[in-house]
Order: sequence, then structure tokens, then C-alpha cells
Amino acid sequence: MGYAIETVCVMCQLHNESRNHLFVECVFAQKIWNMVLIWLQMQPHGLKSWNQHWRCAMDKAKGKSQAVVAFKMIYVEIIHMIWCETNNRVFEKASRDIDEIARTIACIYNVRANAGTRRLLQQLKF
Repeated sequence: MGYAIETVCVMCQLHNESRNHLFVECVFAQKIWNMVLIWLQMQPHGLKSWNQHWRCAMDKAKGKSQAVVAFKMIYVEIIHMIWCETNNRVFEKASRDIDEIARTIACIYNVRANAGTRRLLQQLKF
């Protein structure tokens, strides 16, 4: 199709982009994860490998409590926002800072959440 494919991560400009790097290893992604986990009053996990990250997420996603429902929805939204930010930087030559992305995740979640889960998270201060 004639696209020049850049292999270096557009977020950190330090390492080759891969699934593992983009969503877990990249400093940019790690900061987003930490900011949102702190907002959820969860301990930032500081995990550096995809497998560790995935196991931790699976452990936190067990159950049906409001907190688990919130975690699942926000987990998916973080992945989606990192992907969107990558595409914005590659195709639109536009970028947002980490704080703006984290706040967008919180706003989107508040719109999509059911009433019980929304009440739970509205008690938290971003």
C-alpha cells in the first residue's frame, strides 16, 4: 500500500514497538496505568512484562462486584486509549499528554458505567 512503517515506538521514541512494549513496557503506557490505578485506589503494579501484567489483570477481574466491573471496563478503556493515542500520533501528527488521556478514560467510564458502578467511582477524586 506504499506506507512507510516506522518500527520505533511513537510514544517514547526509545524502543521498537510491539504489543508488549506498547501496552506494558513503554514508559508512557506505564504512567497511564499508574495514574488510573491510583485513581481507582489500587496499588500501581509496576509490572514490566506482558505475561505478569496479564496475570495481574486476570486476578483483579475475578468476581462480579462493582469494583471488579469497574476494573474490567477501565482496563479495556486504557488499552483502547493507548491504541488511539498511537494512531493519533502516527496518522494525525497530534498528541495528548498523559493527564489528559487519563482524565478522558475517567470521563468515558462515567458515561458508560451503570448507575451503581458510577456512584462507586464518583466518590473517588481524580
